[in-house]
Amino acid sequence: AFNGKNWDKLKSERGASLAYARVQGKEALIMEYVMKNLDLETVDMHFRPTLFLSESQYQEESVRYRNLNIRIHQPERRSSDDMVESLKENSDDMQENN
Repeated sequence: AFNGKNWDKLKSERGASLAYARVQGKEALIMEYVMKNLDLETVDMHFRPTLFLSESQYQEESVRYRNLNIRIHQPERRSSDDMVESLKENSDDMQENN
């Protein structure tokens, strides 16, 4: 449906091009990268692939990926006070913009 479609809103001559992905899914993608780069132990931690997880995913999945020599981005823990303050700020911003 999108293959060959032009980006009319962007005033561009470019068209969409779709291709089949050989690797499907998060698990397969992680394992594909890890198997191709078995020497990741020698790579500085800052240059290793990074897996971003939500807080609930981190609690469930971080142990499973820990031995794969990839970085696991731990979500920031926010206190309920921080969340309430953030919601208030967003609400105030929305009211100012209307």
